[in-house]
Amino acid sequence: MRTLVYASGSGPGPLATFIAAKLQSAGADVTLVAQGEDRARLEEHGVRIRFAGGREELHRVRLVEGIRPEDRYDLVLVFTPRPEVSGLLPALAENPHVCTFLFLHNNSAGFREYCDALGPHRVMAGYVVITAVDAGLDEGAPTIWISQNRAFTSPMGEPEGVTSGRLRSVAALLGKVDGLKVEVRGDMDAWLTSHNLSTLTYLGLYAADLDPDRYARTGAALRMGIRARSEAIRAQRAAGIPLSPPVFNILPLFPEAVAVWILRRVVASGFFREGVVGISRHRREELTYAIEEYRGRIAPGGVATPTLDRLLEHMRGERPPLHEGAEGWEP
Repeated sequence: MRTLVYASGSGPGPLATFIAAKLQSAGADVTLVAQGEDRARLEEHGVRIRFAGGREELHRVRLVEGIRPEDRYDLVLVFTPRPEVSGLLPALAENPHVCTFLFLHNNSAGFREYCDALGPHRVMAGYVVITAVDAGLDEGAPTIWISQNRAFTSPMGEPEGVTSGRLRSVAALLGKVDGLKVEVRGDMDAWLTSHNLSTLTYLGLYAADLDPDRYARTGAALRMGIRARSEAIRAQRAAGIPLSPPVFNILPLFPEAVAVWILRRVVASGFFREGVVGISRHRREELTYAIEEYRGRIAPGGVATPTLDRLLEHMRGERPPLHEGAEGWEP
């Protein structure tokens, strides 16, 4: 299966680069889009992958400048952030030869725009549940920090929820990535919408000035994310959007004190300090867009979300951080 890995015009991005490198090392026919200095560094030095736990790998990846109307690929993996997709779709639509475009990013808006531009038979959606952070340069090589939790699966599916041979073939290809467990689902719209609930849990980090130690010591910041998640669960139900996976239904049943204790333990982990904090800093604009889009998707349910709205103000820089150690706040 001839595959192109496409990310944003600002660079291939750590997750896209990781997936391309691991697919190529597994024997897949894969090419990564990279331009300018990014391409020069990757050509000269390769990419260094540093896993949580200390293991390192150095990979070489086949590179190309972009996608042309005459190019022939069986599959294009699109890691371009959601805010940039509308501008990208016309260029992708110019190529009639690509069999499948698999969009791998946050998306609470559904698939109509994608299907209208490319045709529903060419659209798939998914999400790679791997934390990938740009760790700078190491001996000239772009370096990516990776955390993989093998307890979680990476979902993918088609807009209509069918399970086709095409879908199974693409899932099998991505399953070649070491440590990636792919799950074929028939409810990708609900899954992608619900995925924002996981993000909400950590958004109090923005109310603590993106400082994990300050965050752990500020009970109000920890509780903000937990309360915002509970508000959003009620609002999503009221909007008629299923919670997927169903485990989200039981989260509001946990006493807040227990949820705060669990969250403090998560904040102390390397996953949080290397992964969540890094993504929150470097992808702030993209995450803000995702939460704003999610907020709009659940708004028709009519349920008030004052804590979620307050967190959005912190994400946009419209409010100063909470005082360190604060236990209360006004929504």
